[in-house]
Amino acid sequence: LRGGARLAEPGEFTKRAFLNGRIDLAQAEAVLDVIRARTDEAMRIAVRQLEGGLSKAVSELKAGLVGLLARIEASIDFPEDDIVELNASEVIRECEGLLSGLERLLARAEEGRIYREGLKVVITGKPNVGKSSLLNTLLRENRAIVTEVPGTTRDAVEGVANIRGVPICLVDTAGIREAEDVVEKAGVEVTRRFIAEADMLLAIFDASQPLEAEDLRVIKDIGEAKTIAVLNKIDLPPQLERSTLEQAFGDNRPLRVVELSAKVGTGIDRLEEAIVEEAFSGIERKGDGALVANIRHKSALERCRQHILDALTCARSALPQDMVSIDLREALVELGEITGDSVGDEVIDRIFSEFCIGK
Repeated sequence: LRGGARLAEPGEFTKRAFLNGRIDLAQAEAVLDVIRARTDEAMRIAVRQLEGGLSKAVSELKAGLVGLLARIEASIDFPEDDIVELNASEVIRECEGLLSGLERLLARAEEGRIYREGLKVVITGKPNVGKSSLLNTLLRENRAIVTEVPGTTRDAVEGVANIRGVPICLVDTAGIREAEDVVEKAGVEVTRRFIAEADMLLAIFDASQPLEAEDLRVIKDIGEAKTIAVLNKIDLPPQLERSTLEQAFGDNRPLRVVELSAKVGTGIDRLEEAIVEEAFSGIERKGDGALVANIRHKSALERCRQHILDALTCARSALPQDMVSIDLREALVELGEITGDSVGDEVIDRIFSEFCIGK
């Protein structure tokens, strides 16, 4: 430093690679995703993006967009050269093809987000049903205190588990009941807040006890949140039937129920499988291929889609083609946001400020 050198800024070396054209912005962001990956699957997705998987898919869309735009603008700018003007049906067909490619990328955005950011799964239930035992079992460590005394957990206890390649932030919460203790009341309020913010709930019920008013209060607090019902303590004589629990949740609601013993470990594999299945329910998973995992990329693709839809509306309404070209140019700018071709310095600085020094 005395000789005139200076300390590297966060992300400086990756940023230099981007500014010098060695990698594009999506690949640069993948460097950070590789560093932060919490599971092998998240790492695999980040490496695929670093190798240019997403960039290639975006470049193909850009090439199609540029080709369409060039033909439209050539016919507008050089009418004296007898360039054949694209008719409306050709423009519509090509716009629909571009939309199809965008939809394929966006269809996997939620899958990518789950692998990149993980899911917050909140464990809830009345006191002493085995919430802390289940947390410890899923984490493979003794993170939460387990006793026979109801109300031991007063505050939320968190830990990250790798469940079938998906990073899961598990949150053990205070049991929901009418508490008189001031601290326990505060814990119950914290539980309700976590329930509202959760991606998924594991609602635990004691299979060795009949359904009680406190259980019904838990079901009421859950509402319509994505939930897996867990019948715990199946190693003890049964007192709560699966059908009774399903009826308590309501006949009109599809409910995934898993029976297990957190203490013994029976049924944990079934629960892990159910968590992953529930996480990806309604999401089309297609294995290999470009995967959008970054919310910035998803937002740019959505804006691009809207501009192409606007161009499609113009073409279908037989408006002048220069109106179509305006929307297509805007769509091209949005794709450039992903690879860094049309991104501002402020966005670039914000992205690289999240890196650690020396990357």
